[in-house]
Amino acid sequence: QFPSGFPGSVLSGRAVLLEQGASCSAEIAARRLLQAMQEWLSDGKGSSTGLMLECDAVHCLLSLQSMSDFASVNQMYSRVFGVHNPPSRVCVAIDLGAEELLGLEVWLARRDWHRDCLHVQSVSCWAPACIGPYSQGYSVGSSGLCFLAGQIGLVPGSMQFPPSDTTEDSLGKQTALACQHITSVLDHYKLTVAENLCSLAVLLPSPETFPDQSQRHVRALVEQHLGFPAECAAFVHVNALPRGALVELYAVASTLPLHCSS
Repeated sequence: QFPSGFPGSVLSGRAVLLEQGASCSAEIAARRLLQAMQEWLSDGKGSSTGLMLECDAVHCLLSLQSMSDFASVNQMYSRVFGVHNPPSRVCVAIDLGAEELLGLEVWLARRDWHRDCLHVQSVSCWAPACIGPYSQGYSVGSSGLCFLAGQIGLVPGSMQFPPSDTTEDSLGKQTALACQHITSVLDHYKLTVAENLCSLAVLLPSPETFPDQSQRHVRALVEQHLGFPAECAAFVHVNALPRGALVELYAVASTLPLHCSS
């Protein structure tokens, strides 16, 4: 459940193999997991919430065993959430365990609360178009949360990573663009990093391919381009990010100004 005062619920589940050594595609696993979530909401366990997966989801965190499953899982995912104002989403590849195929957390909000979805599919100059069935942002209620999609450093006009000579140079450019995208989505909702950003996770490739020096570089870049204190952000290593990105920013904002005390 959301904290008191927030109009919704959170569902969390993982698709696992029922028999050790059995095989199952990620697409089938996604279908089974989404079906189980739908059934939970419709039977006695979830009926008291009055929520429906296909029309009340506002944000998802999708964890894949391998980013190579991205396209096939998206096909099944879009059948449930649709292509018209789907929930915002963050997607990563992580170690889920030998018998686990994918994980999904879904935030749902009641329809009687105002919901504002930002879903830009055309290529523009202000923020990147979606590379999957998700929206750039979803705001819930006048005194609730604004869930942003995970942002990677694509050039908005080309939907490609900026040209770079070195990995360090590419990391710097991608981080700067991801920060720019966070600010652009917040601007749409008339929110700011200083007054409204309440949570920031910086997702990075595994430590084996991402030395400490690079992480320190990202910390400095986040503070420089986003104006968010690096010590307040969570830096999380994952196996892979969409499109082979070097960094992804996962942000949640409050629709009301935050009051911080020293």
